[in-house]
Amino acid sequence: MTDHRFQVDLRGIIDLLANHLYSSPRVYVRELLQNAVDAIAARRRIDPDHVGAIGIEIAEGRDGTPTTLTFEDDGIGLDEEEVHRFLATIGLSSKRNAIDDLRESFIGQFGIGILSCFMVADEIVMITRSVRDGAPTLEWKGRDDGTYSLRRLGTDVSPGTRVYLRARPDTEALLARETVEELARHYGEFLSVPVNMRLPAGERALNRGGIPWTQPFSSATERDAMTRDLCRELFGFDPLECIPLRSESGGVEGIAYVYPTEVSPAARNTHRVYHKGMLLSEASDNLLPPWAVFAKCVVNARDLRPTASRESFFEDETLDRTRRAHPPEDQAQRRRPRLGRGAGAERQSRRRPERTGARLALLAGLQ
Repeated sequence: MTDHRFQVDLRGIIDLLANHLYSSPRVYVRELLQNAVDAIAARRRIDPDHVGAIGIEIAEGRDGTPTTLTFEDDGIGLDEEEVHRFLATIGLSSKRNAIDDLRESFIGQFGIGILSCFMVADEIVMITRSVRDGAPTLEWKGRDDGTYSLRRLGTDVSPGTRVYLRARPDTEALLARETVEELARHYGEFLSVPVNMRLPAGERALNRGGIPWTQPFSSATERDAMTRDLCRELFGFDPLECIPLRSESGGVEGIAYVYPTEVSPAARNTHRVYHKGMLLSEASDNLLPPWAVFAKCVVNARDLRPTASRESFFEDETLDRTRRAHPPEDQAQRRRPRLGRGAGAERQSRRRPERTGARLALLAGLQ
């Protein structure tokens, strides 16, 4: 009997990503952000004082030339062995040989993430230089037919990585400056690493620089104002109640916003979920208990495991424990009286005071 190796059709893999794994080719911006943030996180393991930044630049096409996107980070970079290992081996789960044991701190998977760029470009050009002393500057070119080339450049650049994408005729709109800026804000608004759009007149910041509810506040009034403003910005309504959420299981923190009007118990509610600051889903329905239809939540999960598409979480024991978090009795008692604000709350309390109060207490139990 003779053993044989499976053959992989890269174009078929790209079609699988575009049409079955990812919900939209727009996620290529998220994948580039993930790779850049993870590279910076890896460099911080070596140099804890390294701040890091991500720069995005668009050269709009003219006279028939395609639009070109440049995505740059000052992270750990890659050396020659790592380029072959991580860019030419589909499915490898870690980004760095030297820190395989630290991969839980990363957001995504480098090999799969870079493949998403083939949804908008026929070729990916990467210029990278490892932070290690004496590492050369490398140029890697990957093509959607499954081939790639690698060469050393004589130029000396700062450690990090630049990715260049040239739009296909059918993807010009996805690489337009307005679209890329919108997507970078959408996915990376809560990232702690600065994300900037480079313009002729200077740089424009695209994110807040962290999870807003974890930032320091000068007073409870300032925190409450931010919390309510965030609800109006993300969900478009003034909440009846704002409940801090926290669960040690899954490392979940966030805010539950109680609707100001009654909601049908049969309603399907979805929530806005981030994973380590990166937007995972605007319509997550598998994080909170199914009875939590009376509240709209925004949460950041540090330790839950995302699916391959990074648009939901795996149904595992950690996620189940997060859903089943229960509050201490004194905390439950504190939450019940706060239902009294507003006519909607009064109607709900009069109808089923013990059920509504208990449910709010359970939701607060994520705290």
